[in-house]
Amino acid sequence: MYRYTEQFRLSVIKEYLGGQVGASTLAKRHGIDDGTVRRWVAAYRLHGKASLKRRYKTYSAEFKLSVLERMRRQGFHTENFAIGNSWAFVPYGWSAVLTAVPTSGIVFSFNGFQSPVSLAGEARNPSRSIPFAVVGSILLALVIYALLQLAFIGAVSPASIRGGWSHLDFTSPFA
Repeated sequence: MYRYTEQFRLSVIKEYLGGQVGASTLAKRHGIDDGTVRRWVAAYRLHGKASLKRRYKTYSAEFKLSVLERMRRQGFHTENFAIGNSWAFVPYGWSAVLTAVPTSGIVFSFNGFQSPVSLAGEARNPSRSIPFAVVGSILLALVIYALLQLAFIGAVSPASIRGGWSHLDFTSPFA
């Protein structure tokens, strides 16, 4: 939802395009940033009234649930997460999982914390922003990898892992 209505933005744009008032004066008059006024005008010049329309499409809850149901039926195999069968989710235990993280290079993806530390001298309040940036980058990397693994494990066909995870074949030219 936009903070300003379409009519308000159009009136500000029309005032600016009238040539009588500059962006700074309009911004002060309406209590908005002059960069916002310039951005609205540039978008209006490029796309016309369509630039004032809402750009984000919302989907109903029913549609979202139907997508999840279709994923579950056709492409996401929840049985790959079952524990207790002969081809269990973690057949070699959690020690194998924790060993794979540093040896497979995944640990290098957590090096994203180096950028905020390198730019620490540029921060206004480094005692607050650097810990936030470091912890945030590590958590973001963790979430992305967890979601990727969830997608991979769910996408693998159960027939491919009947004999265990070690029997997966990666001879595809895309792998």
